[in-house]
Amino acid sequence: MNLFEPTHLIIVAVIVLLLFGGEKLPELMRNVGKGVGELKKGIEDGKRQLAGALEEHRAEEIKFVPPKDTIQREEPEEHRPAEDAHSTESHGTGS
Repeated sequence: MNLFEPTHLIIVAVIVLLLFGGEKLPELMRNVGKGVGELKKGIEDGKRQLAGALEEHRAEEIKFVPPKDTIQREEPEEHRPAEDAHSTESHGTGS
């Protein structure tokens, strides 16, 4: 069952006609049309602002990426070479 079947639209149109009358119906539809137009403008404006913000973010992200040869990686402690215990002891005393 589709929400916008022709019979449903006819029923809604009759109810609107009864509620607002034939005289106010053109004004009502004009205002609805203006509202839909404003909604579309707002959606397009939001899309443009979002696209601009994403582009700005990408530009900043690209700007701050350092070259690969300047990246210094720290090795985990288990892979670092251990200090030689004998060399530090012999330098500590003068005998």
